[in-house]
Amino acid sequence: MRYYINPSGETKEAWLNNHGLEVFYPAWDLLTTNFPGLMKHPEGRGMYVCLVDNGPFTAAAICYTEQEFDEFNDPSDPRPQTWYVVPRKDIIDVCPEVAGKLQGLSK
Repeated sequence: MRYYINPSGETKEAWLNNHGLEVFYPAWDLLTTNFPGLMKHPEGRGMYVCLVDNGPFTAAAICYTEQEFDEFNDPSDPRPQTWYVVPRKDIIDVCPEVAGKLQGLSK
């Protein structure tokens, strides 16, 4: 099941710019080593969020597994994408239904 960032009171783009760190070359294996500032405590560890431009609308997908990450990072996908690393706590605050998926993940 996919989970998405849909903040109330601001756009997805504004929320991601306020809460995340834009990443230009995302790699699943580098998630924990390249973003130590987001690793202060278990709830704050970073997670990838992919902002996908679908034409008439954008979607901010939470990539909570390597499989989700790979599907959105597929080089054959022609849609424009912007990647962010966002603290898990901030993701859970805006999308509480994903909390169970993020708890206990080592990356």
